[in-house]
Amino acid sequence: MHCLTPDLFDDPDLLPAADLVPRGTEPALARDLRTAPTAAERHRTVGRALEALGAQWLGYMQVGLVRGRPVPRRWFLPHAHGEWVRHNIGDRHHEVDPRLADAVALRVPFVWEIGALARRVEAGPRPEHGRRFIDGLRANGIGSGVWLGVPGDTPDDYTVIGLDARSETSGWVSDVVIGQALVTALSVHEFLLQRLPAAGNPGAPQGLSVTQQGVLDGLLAGHSDKVIAHRLQLSSHAVDYHMRQLRRRFAARNRVQLVHAACAMGTPAGAASHIW
Repeated sequence: MHCLTPDLFDDPDLLPAADLVPRGTEPALARDLRTAPTAAERHRTVGRALEALGAQWLGYMQVGLVRGRPVPRRWFLPHAHGEWVRHNIGDRHHEVDPRLADAVALRVPFVWEIGALARRVEAGPRPEHGRRFIDGLRANGIGSGVWLGVPGDTPDDYTVIGLDARSETSGWVSDVVIGQALVTALSVHEFLLQRLPAAGNPGAPQGLSVTQQGVLDGLLAGHSDKVIAHRLQLSSHAVDYHMRQLRRRFAARNRVQLVHAACAMGTPAGAASHIW
């Protein structure tokens, strides 16, 4: 599968904190992240939470569904294993990592360990790539973890949060740890929801979901709604909905104006552009 390289975000990319407000009752960790005066203090706060759990890294990845398969769009780096993230992206390991699909499907915390993960990818359709993926995890000292998938604003958007550890077994993950990992993951998620800039292409006013980008790619390739629906495995009603959203985002009254507006903004091809 060909795909765009996911965006990497770090603390300097976050939006200003002036307008951050609590959303109802918030856990202590969420409050501490919201009120931390500096990025360094936030790092220490997350680091203490991970240490209490027995984990070393927290990966935060926004993904979109392309033909039903999760494809990474953005990573937030400060609490992640940065070398592994770049290795993962460079070798497109998301194509063989079953944890992404698990996170999207389950939407509750689940535990993984490298032995069982290795057996799954070895039995998969691309075992050679799977072995490189497992070797990369081991080379970077990542052996187990607790992952969670959180639905986004559209049916195609998810956030996958992973708390990973060096241990190659999951004995450190008790029921209490799973509960605390959930609080930690959602606290970081709540903070980043208000601080990460909107996803999408530089020219688009609000950013495009993966499905919207796929519909736009089909339109720019000259295809009818029927062909776009078939290629993206969508219903005709779904294509019509996304077309209306695209016209609204690009301030276009019809298909012709939408094409002109997208081209004028230099909108790049999306992750599904290879199917056209």
